[in-house]
Amino acid sequence: KLSFVVYISYIERKFEISEGNSIVCTGRVNVLQEIEKKDLAQCCKEEDVKSLPLDANDVYKELKLRGYEYGPNFQVIIGADMEGNKGLLNWTGEWVTFLDSLLQFSLLHAPERALSLPTRMQKLSIDPVFHKKVIEKSQRGKH
Repeated sequence: KLSFVVYISYIERKFEISEGNSIVCTGRVNVLQEIEKKDLAQCCKEEDVKSLPLDANDVYKELKLRGYEYGPNFQVIIGADMEGNKGLLNWTGEWVTFLDSLLQFSLLHAPERALSLPTRMQKLSIDPVFHKKVIEKSQRGKH
């Protein structure tokens, strides 16, 4: 069983995640500027979703050819393009599978079919308010 400890310094706006005596992740927490925020209508265009050339079977077949075998809990990509620019995910409420699916998207764009593992991430921006709005909009469309 793994146990992680998360330390957040609100004054310095930094965080640190450790497991045992080892630091596994560090970073900064920043407030997004208004100019960086996306428009919900532009983000979730229905025609973009309908035009995705790869369905879930295609995506995970391609990833398997590259050496990755994802179990059912981590197969959350419903559709994608080959460039890794657009895709549709099944939000399960689990951040681990969500963040892993972002890495899966980047693998689809890689030109070679070789196994590669991420060792660092330069920048990751998540706007939790916008994320919640996208989820709510997609759930309204299902009912």
